[in-house]
Amino acid sequence: PTGSARSRLSLPQLSVSTAGGTAIIIDRIAGEGQVNAAATLGSWDISLEQIQIVVDEHRRLVVAGINSFATMENLDQFPLGQSRTRINSLTLATTDTQPFVINGLNIDGTNLLDSAQRYVTRSEISFDSFFAGDSTLDNGRLILELNDLDPRVIEALIAAGDRLRHHIRSSSGVEDTLGEEVFLPAVHALMQSGATLVLENLTLATTGGQLSGAGRATLQPGTADTSLNALLEQIDSTLQLDFDVVILARLNQLMEQNRGKSGNIARKEEELKMIFGGLAQLGFLTQLEGERFRLRVAYDQGQIKLNDQPFRLF
Repeated sequence: PTGSARSRLSLPQLSVSTAGGTAIIIDRIAGEGQVNAAATLGSWDISLEQIQIVVDEHRRLVVAGINSFATMENLDQFPLGQSRTRINSLTLATTDTQPFVINGLNIDGTNLLDSAQRYVTRSEISFDSFFAGDSTLDNGRLILELNDLDPRVIEALIAAGDRLRHHIRSSSGVEDTLGEEVFLPAVHALMQSGATLVLENLTLATTGGQLSGAGRATLQPGTADTSLNALLEQIDSTLQLDFDVVILARLNQLMEQNRGKSGNIARKEEELKMIFGGLAQLGFLTQLEGERFRLRVAYDQGQIKLNDQPFRLF
């Protein structure tokens, strides 16, 4: 067959259930996809009104208002292009705890080649609000960019995927060479070419508090030695976080709720004030104003520094 392809799908409802009580119900599916004759360019646009996953009589996940769109090229090698997924709300409800609710979730991704013909991958995740029990978080955003990635690394990863599929099909279990044949070539390529991971933006807010951060981690081009020491020697990284005590107390409360525990947030705030106040006196933190602090972390040639002071775990 020759020629491009264009496909459309419309389905009022798709329901799958098991004898154990698990069910998946998808309402109002609509989608369209296209690919050119050479199978190198393509796009899709898919929307779902709602997905319900009934795990059992006690747990239910409801995802409402889903739309996913993407345009891609270079499909026969490493796909380049951009994609976006929007979810109006995601709710995890259980009979014995308050629900987890995320509103306005966006997931954006971009893959491209820069002017030096090196790969750049950018990901952005954000949400308008998050509710979990007594904890409320707003305006969450995480932007990551992986750049200066040599095409040889991508080629090694594609080859690793091919070897992994072959290994799964043909492995007899007598001699397991999975690590040596599949993963080590990709690790070698990465350590020889280097890469940079940029935390462009991290933000999170709650009533009376906010957290923000940015940072960078660079794997310097170096040896093909894959030992842990060699890897650590090639990494340089920096991270700066500004935060209020109240938002860390809220995050701790959220983790406690996830474990089925309930904590006193006022007492936790007092504990954190004492801990961070002590770290500020030692010079490992900077107290900006009131209960707001700044943490600067740097890692260079195997040494960790907090606010430019050497820090040792042991």
